[in-house]
Amino acid sequence: MADSAFGITGLETAVGLGITHLVMTGVLTPLQWAAAMSANPARALRLERGRISVGDVADITIIDPDLAYTVDAARHFSKGKNTPFQGMELKGRVVYTIANGQIIFC
Repeated sequence: MADSAFGITGLETAVGLGITHLVMTGVLTPLQWAAAMSANPARALRLERGRISVGDVADITIIDPDLAYTVDAARHFSKGKNTPFQGMELKGRVVYTIANGQIIFC
């Protein structure tokens, strides 16, 4: 028990939950949601990130907003497999992650 991962898996479902429950329902526009996930946190942490500009570091996440999937915690990368979203149908999935100009996830 002392070595068990704690908490819930949240980051791995953040894209699907945001697109399904915020963008698809009209609560946020796609641009508002993208800012909430990138530019706004970067600004709050005083990081020079969260935007795409010539000369900036290429840290980019490419999302397919139409890609549907069922949440399956057993397939999550996190050690913590607890999620209240198990079995939920979501739309929107990360298809590429680029960090420092290198593809690190696809």
